[in-house]
Amino acid sequence: MTESSESRHGIQVLDRANRLLARLEASSEPLALTTLARETGLSASTAHRILGSLSAMGFVKQNPAGQWSLGLRLLELGNLVYERFTVRQRALPSIQQMSLIPICRCRRAISCRSLWSQDH
Repeated sequence: MTESSESRHGIQVLDRANRLLARLEASSEPLALTTLARETGLSASTAHRILGSLSAMGFVKQNPAGQWSLGLRLLELGNLVYERFTVRQRALPSIQQMSLIPICRCRRAISCRSLWSQDH
């Protein structure tokens, strides 16, 4: 893959890994390699190689029957994002929108402005 095609379409192996993760995300049950390969349009060998790498990193896991499911590393990363995403950041869009409403239409804008100015 050339540099220009990577910039236009992303890095191929990451796109393929994302397809596998998305398919596992959509399933409440573990999936066989052949199912994953077929439903993502990948060859079984390519899917197996990518799943092996994702497994080594904890993003997916393989059960004793050889079926694949999402791994706990995704939960760990999601928890980190959640912990670092403060209440203030979550509320910011609403606070900014409410601060644009004239005070006569929304008395809450005053309290929102004071919330925004406080350092929490």
